[in-house]
Amino acid sequence: MNIKLAAYMDEVCDDPDKSGELLTSKNITNVCLRRAWCRDISSMPDNAIGILGGILTKYKLSPILLHTDIGCVEPEKLSSEEPKLIRAMQICKFLKCKTICIGFGASSVKPSGEYVQQWLAIASRLSINYDMIPLLEPNTNCYYDKPASLAIVLNKFKRVSLLFDPALFVIRSKTNPFIKFWSLLKSRVSFIDVHDFKSGDSAKPAGFGDAQLDILVADAIVSNFSGWFCLEPGLGRRYGEATTKEETFLRAFDAWEALLQRIQLPKIL
Repeated sequence: MNIKLAAYMDEVCDDPDKSGELLTSKNITNVCLRRAWCRDISSMPDNAIGILGGILTKYKLSPILLHTDIGCVEPEKLSSEEPKLIRAMQICKFLKCKTICIGFGASSVKPSGEYVQQWLAIASRLSINYDMIPLLEPNTNCYYDKPASLAIVLNKFKRVSLLFDPALFVIRSKTNPFIKFWSLLKSRVSFIDVHDFKSGDSAKPAGFGDAQLDILVADAIVSNFSGWFCLEPGLGRRYGEATTKEETFLRAFDAWEALLQRIQLPKIL
């Protein structure tokens, strides 16, 4: 089957032009956008977005995801995020990016499910207007931090998909991401972040930490996962003797290919 690999441009280099050069040298032509020139893309002015679009065109890169912090606020404040979401979707439309990752309310002891569901309704409506897919990234700091409760809510919003970052569960709650999340919600996942973390240590290349990526990737393939694996090497951290983002990315890319060999799957196409 086709294994679809993308990479976060800002994890390769802060300069998107240098990122594009390195990515194309590894035959990676699909990218996730988040920051460029150390700035949040979702709030950039038009001239900066135009320059970024030119770089994507120059290297023939296709943006598949815009990752934002929009919606990562207290549930009661979610509705005030709508103007930011509209602006981000306009940017996506210009860059021909079909998926946007948003927050869905910070963890709260108050019963705030009504606010979160109102926000998801807003995101769903806008996504139809802009022909996009809204993406949520569950973690232990969001309002619906339990997979079972999130599954119930997602049944009401069929247009919403999920981004799964198994390393975040290791970093923030030291839980088993495969059992805790993947086994219950994998049918709604369309993006998987590929990086790893060793409890009590630091960020690691895929397969060298506690995120059980070998098992996860193998199960995803067997389960006919048709989404994207997204290289997110170190969340700003370096591996071993790597001193730059570029060196860290190259180690992450090699670790990904080694992981595929260990589970006896073909390299990316």
